[in-house]
Amino acid sequence: MSRTADERERFLAKTCQDDHLRREVESLLSSFEEANSFLQKPAVGEVVEIVVGKSTRLANGRQFGHYEIIKQIGAGGMGEVYLATDTKFDRCVAVKILNEKFSRDESNLNRFICEAKAASALNHPNILVIHEIGETDDAHFIISEFIEGKTLREHLEESPIK
Repeated sequence: MSRTADERERFLAKTCQDDHLRREVESLLSSFEEANSFLQKPAVGEVVEIVVGKSTRLANGRQFGHYEIIKQIGAGGMGEVYLATDTKFDRCVAVKILNEKFSRDESNLNRFICEAKAASALNHPNILVIHEIGETDDAHFIISEFIEGKTLREHLEESPIK
């Protein structure tokens, strides 16, 4: 966590006007602090050099299991994210492919899996749903719901949460 407890308290008081939301955020922060794990130190911080590594780069229209890739929508140190169609359920999903170099390290791969499991364990209307985690053709992936719109970072830059 990059903020001290006092800084977090002031930040939450300023940005979380809804009591229920604030309790949820405080609960999540508390569990993250107690976990003393990957959530406190993001895996990407350990592998910044991987950002320039080999790209998985799925072509538009490629079949990835029962997902058809539409386009790439993001990339970072851990891998790449694609918008895809789930052909079984006829819905849009996000496909996150773990970077090849990143996945070679067992601890990084375990961190990726733990992050997916942690996100899938949360059930809240404001947290995206994880549909699947798996491996195919030596690529590790997470499939989640696709939510169109601005990122949380973009919203916070415009105005604090009410």
